[in-house]
Amino acid sequence: MKRVLIVDDSAVMRGAIAQVLRAQGYEIAGEAGDADKALALYGSLRPDLVTMDIVMPSPSGDLDPETAGLEAVRRIRKSDPKARIIVISAMTQKDFMTEAIRAGARDFVAKPFNPMRLREALARAEEPF
Repeated sequence: MKRVLIVDDSAVMRGAIAQVLRAQGYEIAGEAGDADKALALYGSLRPDLVTMDIVMPSPSGDLDPETAGLEAVRRIRKSDPKARIIVISAMTQKDFMTEAIRAGARDFVAKPFNPMRLREALARAEEPF
């Protein structure tokens, strides 16, 4: 069973994502409500997949809250070039989508998300590099 780390500052959104993932046979390895916790959990859990929001807090102040998720994607991919990450965000301007892919995300899903679109992104994330 594939293990997933869900990262979003909204507990409601984490629950909605988890519901879709569980229905697809994924195990929820962990959840994070901020970028700092996401980075720490990725290092300790080493999940098969990460879903990542863009705008979220960084309690350490190390990351800009407007783009903390993008920087977390970069740092995760730097530490693990084979990390599989799907960005799920309401920041749907083309610049953010492009930057997410450049940072190393396998796909970008716009919020509010359609469960079918998330399933498509999951399938794309499973494809070989």
